[in-house]
Amino acid sequence: MVVEGAGWQLCLGGCTWKTGEWGSCSASCGGGSQTRSVYCVAFDGQSLQGVVDDAECMAFTQQPRRSQPCNVWPCATWSTGPWSECSASCGEGVQTRTVTCRTQQGSQAQDFACLMEPKPSATQPCLKENCIQEPLLPAHCLVSVPKCSKSCNSGIRTRQVICADGDSKFYSSETCKAIQPQKPATLGSCNTQPCYLPQRELYCCTPSFSQHAFA
Repeated sequence: MVVEGAGWQLCLGGCTWKTGEWGSCSASCGGGSQTRSVYCVAFDGQSLQGVVDDAECMAFTQQPRRSQPCNVWPCATWSTGPWSECSASCGEGVQTRTVTCRTQQGSQAQDFACLMEPKPSATQPCLKENCIQEPLLPAHCLVSVPKCSKSCNSGIRTRQVICADGDSKFYSSETCKAIQPQKPATLGSCNTQPCYLPQRELYCCTPSFSQHAFA
């Protein structure tokens, strides 16, 4: 039986605490909190009659906790290794490093355990001193190679030798001779394979044929 008085319901048969389910934790690690509903209900000895003021239950028993700590284990954090040497000896390159998720005890954990914080980059650009380009020295070049003088049986091919660098800039013959004294030959052999000779048919004369032919 429930009786109202002084602005709230009073318990005659007794009161008891009722609690709801714990809610989700406010943090996945490092210590969070979770709450639940706690309310006082009147009891007539056979069944619950309704919710009454918390003070009614506090007169009999201590109120259960409305909140509690949860997920108190330490959070895992990203651990980075040292940067590697630059991939390039000069100019632009790339440096790399290891990035792993580890607990406070130092053991490696799955990456999802560290997703509460952004993952550090495993690569970064690096810049060494500017590369020194080797000068393009002139050299003898072979150009204008015409057809061979013969299609078989060793022909001769005449070629022109010029002095130029990799940028197609031309120089005097003396310039190349100072760098490359041995000048390529302007004449070369070609089509050295033997010519194909078709097989000749041999005709044998019979005695009767010879007699008729020279009679």
